[in-house]
Amino acid sequence: MAARRPSLPRRVLERLRFRSHSGRLIRRHRALRRLDFERASVLHPAILVSASYGVLLLGQSHLAAAWESSLRFWLPRLGLAAETATRSRELLGYTLYEIPFPLLDGSLPDRVALLGTAGACGGLMLFSYLLLRGRALPAAYLVWAGCAIVLSSCLALWLVPERFPYTIASHVANGLEFALLLMLVMPLLLTFSYYVFDHSLARKALGTALLLGGIAVIAPYQYLAHAALIESFSLLIMPLLYVMFGLLLDIAVFVALYAWVISWEP
Repeated sequence: MAARRPSLPRRVLERLRFRSHSGRLIRRHRALRRLDFERASVLHPAILVSASYGVLLLGQSHLAAAWESSLRFWLPRLGLAAETATRSRELLGYTLYEIPFPLLDGSLPDRVALLGTAGACGGLMLFSYLLLRGRALPAAYLVWAGCAIVLSSCLALWLVPERFPYTIASHVANGLEFALLLMLVMPLLLTFSYYVFDHSLARKALGTALLLGGIAVIAPYQYLAHAALIESFSLLIMPLLYVMFGLLLDIAVFVALYAWVISWEP
C-alpha cells in the first residue's frame, strides 16, 4: 500500500520551519553540526598556524617599533613628558620579543584621597543597589566589582603603602607583554575553533589577520589611556585598570572579533 502523502498545509508548515521572518534559510547551528573532516580540515590548520607564527616571528620587531612610535607620538600630546625604554625576553641567547614602555612612576595617594575614594565607592555601591534593578542588574554587578577592587586598593595603600611595588612603567610593560602573548597563543586557539570549519582558506587567513591586527592596534592605545589616567589620579586606580580593563579587555576584543569572523557565510 502506497504511503499517504502529507497534506498541503502540512508541507507548507514543514518548509516554513526552516525559514526566518525575512524568508532566509535557517541553517543548523554550528554547535549541532557534525564536522566531516576532509583534507582541508588538516591542511588549512597546518598552513595557517605555520604562516601565523612565521609572520609573528618575522614581524615582532616591526610590531615593537610601531608600538614604541605610538608611545613616543602620544605621550607628549597627553601631557606625559617621558622617554621610552624596552624590555626584552631571551631564550638560549636569542631575543624572543621586546616590549616598549614609558619611563613613568606615578604617585601614591595621601590618606585624605583614600578616605574620599572609599566614601565615593560606598556611595556608588549604595546607588547601584537601590536603583540598578531588572535589566540594569548586570551593570550593578560591574559597579560592585569595580568598587570592591578600589576599596581593596584603598585598604592596602592605607596599611602598607611602601609595599606597593608597581609603577606606570611596569604596568604598561606587563600589559603590552600580555597582549603580545595573547597574540602568540591565538593561532593555537583558532586551530580547533575556526580553522576546521568550512570556510575558504583565504577567508580564514583574512579572519586570522583581523584577530591578530585588532589586538596589535588596540593594545598601545589601551595602555596609553591607562598611563594618562594613572598619572592624573594616582596609582590607586591601577588595580582596577589591570583587572577590568587590561588583559580582560583584550580577551573581550578577541571574542567579539572571533564571533564576527566565525559567523561569515561559508
